[in-house]
Amino acid sequence: MGPSAATASPAAATRDRIPCFARTHRNAAYEFYERLGAPRLVMAPMVDGSELPFRMLGRRYGTELAYTPMLKAGYCVDNTHNYLPLHFTTCPEDRPLIAQFCGNDASTLVAAARLIEPHVDAVDLNLGCPQTVAEREHFGAFLMDDLPRIRDMVATLATSITVPVTCKIRRFPDPLQTVAYARMLVDAGCQMLAVHPRLREQKGASCSLADWDVIKLVKDSVDVPVLANGNILAYDDIGKCLQYTGADGVMVADALLYEPRLFSNPECPLLTARIWDLKPPADRIGVDLALEYLQLCQTYPTRHDIMKRHMWWTLAHSLSSWPRLEDMLEYEGNMTSAAYWSQLTALLESCQAGAHGTDADAAAAGGAYNSSIHESLRKQLPPDRPLLPHKDRGDFRVNEYKREMRAEQRLRNNQVDYEDFEGMDLFGDDD
Repeated sequence: MGPSAATASPAAATRDRIPCFARTHRNAAYEFYERLGAPRLVMAPMVDGSELPFRMLGRRYGTELAYTPMLKAGYCVDNTHNYLPLHFTTCPEDRPLIAQFCGNDASTLVAAARLIEPHVDAVDLNLGCPQTVAEREHFGAFLMDDLPRIRDMVATLATSITVPVTCKIRRFPDPLQTVAYARMLVDAGCQMLAVHPRLREQKGASCSLADWDVIKLVKDSVDVPVLANGNILAYDDIGKCLQYTGADGVMVADALLYEPRLFSNPECPLLTARIWDLKPPADRIGVDLALEYLQLCQTYPTRHDIMKRHMWWTLAHSLSSWPRLEDMLEYEGNMTSAAYWSQLTALLESCQAGAHGTDADAAAAGGAYNSSIHESLRKQLPPDRPLLPHKDRGDFRVNEYKREMRAEQRLRNNQVDYEDFEGMDLFGDDD
């Protein structure tokens, strides 16, 4: 959970019972980590989120290592519906890069990994996805009930492909069991662990804070690089997490979708400890980033639906200032993809020009720009209204309005405490 927790977590209580591995030589895992550039700022694998254009955007703003979206090993091997070309693209500048696979059969995972191993620096096994599809298809966190199978998959991968194998995991209820699990993976051949210290049941509305003590416990117990995943909302959280856990780096997922510049310590962050900064110039920054992303999509074409999802994320702060942007994003007509993105780009450019005071026609094109609307919106926001104008995800709704306001007051007084957000769904679906 972190140092601000009022009481020690079970992991903290058991830490003294776990012997610490002394690193007496540079093992293969750390040699691999140094070949990656010893990355500390890592973009997590995100389904329909960490595709090539967004990875390249992240690299402009400090991302030092990126993962592909989760790839289904069976679909890659069978090339179902032209799956692999649609879901895996890269370029020479897109390095270092780790491809993440999900599956439950060792031979299928090996066959899938061999298809792309010349183009990546490592292959990651998804052992952390808590979603319903993972339960239905028996992969991700739902393999935690079958540890011999997991061990066989990791060992088979590690001895069958030419690039290192890494794993992304969730925690067990018992911290000691989590440590034993991590050691088993390392013994099987895993050369880097990303630890998301929530239970697989902790997702969506039932999500609570990630327990940093579990990450610290794992880090003290294995001799491979460990990435900490969870509770990173702002740049300052990175240092707090690394100092508290001793992890080699942080892995961030959803927070980067709404603030791709997070790793660069932006002067005006779009995401803060009080969830949403609904004040200018956040709206103008969102428009600038959206245009930057669309320009990358011209260089690195991607699917229409992924581009649209990124628009909702990136423009979360901008829709109230320019209502026509929301109208355009909601458009479901028969316009061709090329025509749609051409019109949206033109609309964004007019909004950008109007926001910077350089185009008298911007109001007609993008709707009148009103820099004061954010303050009035915050004052009038009802308790059951989500702070984020987002259409297809409900995991950022903050219904406890008084608690959010209390957290905002703490921020003003430089007394931010993560416990103010206990029970809220803060980036709970990092897998």
